[in-house]
Amino acid sequence: MECIKRTGKVTAIEVKNAFQGIATAQKTLLVLFGEMMEDFKGRIGIARAQSTHKQYEVLYKQLKQFLLEEYHVGDIPLAEFDLPFIEALNFFFRIKRKMKPRTVKARIVLLNKVIR
Repeated sequence: MECIKRTGKVTAIEVKNAFQGIATAQKTLLVLFGEMMEDFKGRIGIARAQSTHKQYEVLYKQLKQFLLEEYHVGDIPLAEFDLPFIEALNFFFRIKRKMKPRTVKARIVLLNKVIR
C-alpha cells in the first residue's frame, strides 16, 4: 500500500477507506514543507531573504530527524499534525537537541508559517 511506503504505517481509517474504494491522497508535512521552500527559493531577493531560507532548510532537516527518531517514519500526513505532535517536537528540541527556549520558539513559529 502507498501509505506504508510514504509514512511507514497504516491507520484503521486508511484501511477502511481503501476497502470502500475512497481515495485518501493526503498531503504530508515534509512534502508541503518542500513545496513551500521551493516557492520561497524563487522569491529570494525579491520578497524573501536568503538567511530566512537557510532557517527553513535547517528546520526541514530537524523535522526529518525528529520523525525518524521519534516516530520511525519518513513523513506524516497533515491530519496527524496536532498538539501532541508539537509537544513531542518541543520536547525533542529542548531535551534531546538541547536548544534554548528562544530557539525552540523560533522553530515552532517557522513551522506554523509552513502549515498556514
